[in-house]
Amino acid sequence: MKILFIAIAALLLAGCASFDVMAPKVADKGARVSDNALTAAEWAICNAASVGSVRRRYGATVEMADAWNELCSMDKGKIVQGPAE
Repeated sequence: MKILFIAIAALLLAGCASFDVMAPKVADKGARVSDNALTAAEWAICNAASVGSVRRRYGATVEMADAWNELCSMDKGKIVQGPAE
């Protein structure tokens, strides 16, 4: 029984050593996945949303309209206008 316990403990401890080797690779892959998700979300906000949904969401205030224009306009000027004052 003691030998089995020692063998299991040795296997578990060896697994921790391999985690140290894999941790940077997992972190790098996670960072790349997050970068790709952000790129896809920005594309969807700027290109896939309907004009009406963009106006309802980002045209409600001047600040939100300016934020959307800053993110999505790509030097085309203001596309979404805030509410008239």
